[in-house]
Amino acid sequence: MFDYAKLILIKVSFNPFLFSHELKKFVALLSKEENLRLKAWCIVMFGAMYAESIKEAFSAIS
Repeated sequence: MFDYAKLILIKVSFNPFLFSHELKKFVALLSKEENLRLKAWCIVMFGAMYAESIKEAFSAIS
């Protein structure tokens, strides 16, 4: 599921709303360990563009 999440987030990264929406869905579905990996990956890949969306999506699990 982690790899699928990365694939989808790359595909929707052109749209801030879609990116945030999909990220929140994956955060709810993934295990804690997968969420930690996804958070690190998102920061590296999209941190410059979507820092606030990433922070908001992962704030519930931190």
